[in-house]
Amino acid sequence: MKRILFIAVIASVCCAASCNSGGEENNEYTGDEENTEPKNDALKGMIIVSLLEYGLPIWVTVPDTLSAHLDVTVSDWGQVEIRSGNNFQMSIADGGDIKLRKEDINSDLLFSDPKILLEEPEGIVYSQGVKNDEYFKPINHFYVVKNINGRDYEFKDIAGDYHYPERVVIKMFEAAKVAEADDRKPNS
Repeated sequence: MKRILFIAVIASVCCAASCNSGGEENNEYTGDEENTEPKNDALKGMIIVSLLEYGLPIWVTVPDTLSAHLDVTVSDWGQVEIRSGNNFQMSIADGGDIKLRKEDINSDLLFSDPKILLEEPEGIVYSQGVKNDEYFKPINHFYVVKNINGRDYEFKDIAGDYHYPERVVIKMFEAAKVAEADDRKPNS
């Protein structure tokens, strides 16, 4: 009986691994094997995938699809949303303006206690809270504008019910900063 259970478990694991990798071959980076994992130490355990089939000629770093399901959707207006559980939810769209975003953060009427946690030329990590409110915890966000092949793209966390810990926002921030051009031609 133990032998049958062992064989069933092994078969399930093999089936799950093949299901997770099915259909994603076209998205994964097809360059040198050593380049399939990001070089940035902050992004260990993540992989590089292409968003070409979603209308964006970009390679982006995401959580390894064997450890978390990757869900990529495109809105009617062209924004691409990438979700992998609660700890990786990023949107990418045309445009972006860091200076304007900082002005918006500082002039927000609801969140009266904004803090820039990390600022770099490519973007910011920030938190928004309410002054003197002991029940409302500050919400962490990131915002990156990256020029890829002469076109600006805005990367940011997906707002919603989930509140990202600072370390998670920094990981998404780092992933956005290393996005690069996918110069391949889309399959038609």
